[in-house]
Amino acid sequence: MSVRLFNLMRRQFMNALNRSASRVLLGLGCMALDSPTLRAQTCVKAWFAPGREITNAVAVRYHCRVVENQSPNIMILCGGNRLYGPAVETYLLENNLYANGLNFADGVCTTWPQIGQNVPTQSSLRSAIPDYNEHGWIGAQPLSPAMFPRQTYEIDGTDNLWKIDMISQTNLNGVVCEVELARGGVITNLAGWTCAGALDAKVTFREWDTRITFGGATYTNRFAVPDANGQYITGDEMLDFYSEFSWLPDLFQIHLWNLEAQREGQSWWQRINQFNVYRQDACPTNYGTRVVNDNGTNVIEISNTARPSGYLALNSQFDLSVSLDGSAPDLAPISVAVPGAIFPGETIPVVTVVTNATAFPAEAFGLGYFFSPNLQVTLNDLQLGGGVAAAAGLAGLATVALTNEVTIPAALAPGTYWLQAAVDYQGLVLETVKSNNTLTVPLTVLGCLPSAGFAVTNSWVMPAQFELPGWLFEELPDTRPGGVAGGTAGLPVPLGFARDLSLLNGFLTNQGPAYTADTFCPYIMLDTNNQWLILHPGVVAAASLGLVACRGGGYRFTGAFARANDAQFAGDGVFVAMVHNLDTTNLLFSAAIPSSAAVDPSALFQGTGVAPFDVTLTLAKGEFIRFAVFNGPPGSSDVGFDATALRFTVTLAPPPPLHLNVSRTDNGVQVDWPSLPGETYQVLSTTDFSPWTLAAQLMNAATNHLCARFPAVNRLQAFRVQLMQ
Repeated sequence: MSVRLFNLMRRQFMNALNRSASRVLLGLGCMALDSPTLRAQTCVKAWFAPGREITNAVAVRYHCRVVENQSPNIMILCGGNRLYGPAVETYLLENNLYANGLNFADGVCTTWPQIGQNVPTQSSLRSAIPDYNEHGWIGAQPLSPAMFPRQTYEIDGTDNLWKIDMISQTNLNGVVCEVELARGGVITNLAGWTCAGALDAKVTFREWDTRITFGGATYTNRFAVPDANGQYITGDEMLDFYSEFSWLPDLFQIHLWNLEAQREGQSWWQRINQFNVYRQDACPTNYGTRVVNDNGTNVIEISNTARPSGYLALNSQFDLSVSLDGSAPDLAPISVAVPGAIFPGETIPVVTVVTNATAFPAEAFGLGYFFSPNLQVTLNDLQLGGGVAAAAGLAGLATVALTNEVTIPAALAPGTYWLQAAVDYQGLVLETVKSNNTLTVPLTVLGCLPSAGFAVTNSWVMPAQFELPGWLFEELPDTRPGGVAGGTAGLPVPLGFARDLSLLNGFLTNQGPAYTADTFCPYIMLDTNNQWLILHPGVVAAASLGLVACRGGGYRFTGAFARANDAQFAGDGVFVAMVHNLDTTNLLFSAAIPSSAAVDPSALFQGTGVAPFDVTLTLAKGEFIRFAVFNGPPGSSDVGFDATALRFTVTLAPPPPLHLNVSRTDNGVQVDWPSLPGETYQVLSTTDFSPWTLAAQLMNAATNHLCARFPAVNRLQAFRVQLMQ
């Protein structure tokens, strides 16, 4: 056995023995704490609900102040941040509080400056990094060595287990400090980080900076950690307020507050307000942690000043953003409204109604929007809009409707997503309740009929280009003359899609709610062998599917409905139609398909029982075409196995070339052109035809003509206009 392994095992055994001894002493009662050699501990760490941990934190920060410190003996308060990456080891970066006479001379790394200064009976911050992995893969550089001299020592006297400290020489009693840990870049210069001179050239190192601000100045200490182990801060140890204290009668009291985290790729800071007491191995009547109010802010206090009682028990959870006495507002979103037709890349208005349920006024708060493919929306998910919507304060018992714009990612596939409005998403507002600050609503991102114009296509073929996401599957009310209106309050309701179906095997197996309580429900299936759809109507509503026009223009639909019955005596047939938006009183196309015996799936769209269509119409942006299959004659109730297949091709006539009219005005140039309502255009200009620069971007809200004016910058100036996708 190597000396290194033996020493490591010895250290682990002694630590376990010490922990066991501590438990024995604690079992004797609180009087054992009168011994000045007994170590007391209390530990508080950030707490996250399961599944809502922060997984990509690249920076954390918090504030602290030593309120009372009368002890000449050492006390350590750890702001511990464990780093992790794809490798298995982790590294701990900690910011600790010392309060005894410290000798700043380095007894191990003699190549570092020998400060040799003692600062007795003061509270001084230090930044430190231990290496418990016996790799020697750590380094440190203070940017202010006179303020933070380095000191290196072996951990528990074990060879090759090192800790590097950078220790402040300023008395911080009563001084507010902001401590921040932030990830830097990959280190390219490996020299000057260790007492041996350089880091291991075979390892890629990541820089992490500890910035400590007090007295109007900021002091930075840099650490080197293997990049494979130091890409993020762990969510479960976002910040670990871990104190150990050789208990004496001398008073000690420190306040900590405003723990905030920053995620990769985001510039805003999120306040972490929920904490858990996860260790308390001293008598809690003499030493521990509690929540107090300090100048209007809820803070964590670790002290021995609350004797004989008042500390939180082990496993206590608390929220610093909840008022201690109930004298605070209660903000909550009560509704979130989004457009019904949403396309990838589109910027949409979102109207969020926020209420304040108490009589206490609320200060200004932020409103953030987060986007997820599932209902479990967290702040790790994509934030929409590229920023937040800041709102003014809200009076007690008042309600406000806030309209903000968010941008749907352009590369997003059509489908159903979830949008969460988060009031006070940064966690900055003190409230009576924090559990009601979010509201999540479904968001349907639609696929589009083909579009003509800039960088898009003008033809779409089913089955070759058929994709289910983005289609609207719904039951359409039967508003035909003599029909019976179905659905909810006359509006279409979503259908559950019945998944896969193969007609070639001779069966039409429904996996949706086809028949319940003597009532047929509409359903839709996909024939995965042939990529056509099967639609089955209900008693009082059609089975329908719709697709939206992402661009205005002339559309041509060609295709056919076909009966797809799988049994004789299938019912009284069906009525098929094409519907413009929801207007079933003025159908674009309709046909009756009678009932019949089972058909040959290989010749489904041949012979009798086929209803071909060829429809040309003009659609504005955002309008729908719905294909619908109704029960046979209006008002009939004989709904059998009248399944109907559908396939089609749609083509959009390209818009004509844009003809610009350019004229001179008093102070410049005017450009105007015919345009399509709802479309966005870019105006480009040039004075030498290379390059073209963007001069303006305009959206046609309601007219058929757009006009833009520009200053004349050159005797020769050309313009062109293009239709945006």
